[in-house]
Amino acid sequence: MLKYIKVRENHLKLILKWRTMPHVTKYMFTDIEKDFEKHKKWMNDVLNKENCKYWLISYCGENIGLVHLSEIDYIHKRCTTGYYIGAKEFMGRGAVFLPPVYDYVFNKLKLNKIYGEVLEGNGLILGIHEFHGWRNVGAFKNHVYKNGKYYDVHLLELLGTDWLNFKTKESNQEKKSLSNPYELFE
Repeated sequence: MLKYIKVRENHLKLILKWRTMPHVTKYMFTDIEKDFEKHKKWMNDVLNKENCKYWLISYCGENIGLVHLSEIDYIHKRCTTGYYIGAKEFMGRGAVFLPPVYDYVFNKLKLNKIYGEVLEGNGLILGIHEFHGWRNVGAFKNHVYKNGKYYDVHLLELLGTDWLNFKTKESNQEKKSLSNPYELFE
């Protein structure tokens, strides 16, 4: 079963482990040190912001990754999102783990748009986003300098209407129905 667990202090060591794994940090804009105290301060700062929500992704009882909403803006009805999978055996399954997050944003928070940035070379995430109806709206050229090289950053957005269209189109496929889809979120 899929579940989203609100990040707590006892999760911080696991999150630091994931954030410093080569397959995760490869596509992050910045690399971080394996310094637990710095990580703890950073996590506590973001967890205490009113406009952020962080959850562990738990699948069949195993914590496998992290998803977050940031820059939640209730006036303009938009937010950013990001996620990563620390457990390598579940990589590439964002097509399964992200739809409940989109439903949460559009139906529970009543926002209009999710937007985000994806580092050049992260074709897996670009493909997952495209599959779910995200639109590539441009790129920042030579925007991130990492490992001695400049990388472009793709700018993407998903409107609530696009997500609804995707779900309508996909409705012919068999899906597990929850009486309350938000029961997945703590």
